[in-house]
Amino acid sequence: MSFRIATVLVMKKKTLVGKDKEKSMDIDKLANILGKIKDLKRQGWVRREVTNPESVADHSFGVALLALILCPKELDKQKCLEFAIIHDLAEIITGDITPGDKIPADIKYAKEAAAIKQISEELEAPEIEQLFLEFEKQDTPEAKFIKKMDRLDLIATAKYYTDNNRTTFFEEKDIGFDSLYHEFYSNHKEFLASIIEK
Repeated sequence: MSFRIATVLVMKKKTLVGKDKEKSMDIDKLANILGKIKDLKRQGWVRREVTNPESVADHSFGVALLALILCPKELDKQKCLEFAIIHDLAEIITGDITPGDKIPADIKYAKEAAAIKQISEELEAPEIEQLFLEFEKQDTPEAKFIKKMDRLDLIATAKYYTDNNRTTFFEEKDIGFDSLYHEFYSNHKEFLASIIEK
């Protein structure tokens, strides 16, 4: 048997070692989910014609990094990081649903809950669904904190794209804002002022 064939057969069903027990993982399913979240572009940026916009995975990393840096000492940092990683994972099935899609919140939640359940079952990782449901309830300090970091990453990314001339969308259209950052800063001014220094 060639080395290449042997490697494919071994990787087909990989045994991963967790904290408490060994866990069997289908590498094909894992690779598919990891690949999709890295490929999926954030639609708000796409619609604003940003050059090379971030992916959902890029955004999730940004939220996780903000959580790592800004997490208050009294919060469970590990739980915050877990929320940051999975908070948009359902989008690999539902797509990136934005406010511009005008989908009612209850329908959006139902779509995402069904998607996260499917992902959890495919990965044999029920903790992913549990984390998603806990985050969506927004009744813990950690969930509320990551919701804020989600918005902060959005604003910071808009600032980066504006500073680096990544879109001419606002120059070509008369929509009341002169830049990407102007739009997102204006829409989140009070929130932004409450969490960072001017």
